[in-house]
Amino acid sequence: MVMILCAYPVNILVEPKDVKRLRVQTIIDLRPPSEYKKGHIVGAVNLPIERFLMAKDNIPFQMKDLDTLVKVLSSLGIRQNDPILIYSSAAMPVFYANPARLFFVLEFLGFKNVYILNGGFEAWKRYKLPTSKKKGLRPRRRLKVKPDSSIIATKEFVLKVLGNPEYQIFDVRPIGYYFGVKGQPFYSRYGHIPESIPLPYEFFFERTKDGYYVIKSAEKIDSILKFLVNPNSKYIFYCNTGREASLGYFIFRLMGYDKKKLKVFDGSFAVWSRDTTLPVVRFKW
Repeated sequence: MVMILCAYPVNILVEPKDVKRLRVQTIIDLRPPSEYKKGHIVGAVNLPIERFLMAKDNIPFQMKDLDTLVKVLSSLGIRQNDPILIYSSAAMPVFYANPARLFFVLEFLGFKNVYILNGGFEAWKRYKLPTSKKKGLRPRRRLKVKPDSSIIATKEFVLKVLGNPEYQIFDVRPIGYYFGVKGQPFYSRYGHIPESIPLPYEFFFERTKDGYYVIKSAEKIDSILKFLVNPNSKYIFYCNTGREASLGYFIFRLMGYDKKKLKVFDGSFAVWSRDTTLPVVRFKW
């Protein structure tokens, strides 16, 4: 008998029509300010990614220091136990990386009720739900956080677990990066981490008839993961910088994998490739 997974095991992806039932206290719009000003979900506050991410050593999309993160989030009036909804544009699959990155940052800081809007602002408009051009405002709150560094992997940790059957390392970049056909200017070498498994983030999305992208159904995602994932393993995700790796983290959380078994390699292949003492594989599976 074949079991069909009809619903996501963890309720962290929200359809536009279901947002009201969540009683969301804070809605965060990650689009650029120019797009936010043209219209956004009623009450949403704008948080451009450069407010919580930065370039370090010319590697983009790195988390800012803890004090800065706390100040930025406090300015949004966020409380740790309140339901928080994150969204951006869904015009391209890669646009989900920013909400996933903030989702990861918030889970790192100890937040418990964080959700991503499936279909982004395009889906919200498609269902003719309320929008506004009025700036969303919330009173500043003093935020206390409990950072969970266990979900972050360093290059030293990744090197330590290479060859360890208890871990699977997933490369969520487009396949051309995995084989070393493509690269980024902040790489020193092209290719992938030895023993890593290619799992391009594009696999998890499908284009709607209206032209925007949504995350695939639980059944479709399960059909991908069941051939690649050892359910008894622990998992590390990497990409170019850590941003798309956060999307891998989100998908696994959505599919019910224990948060305690997940890690994002912050800095990812950019950091790994620059250390010439570390092995890199190119043009091979």
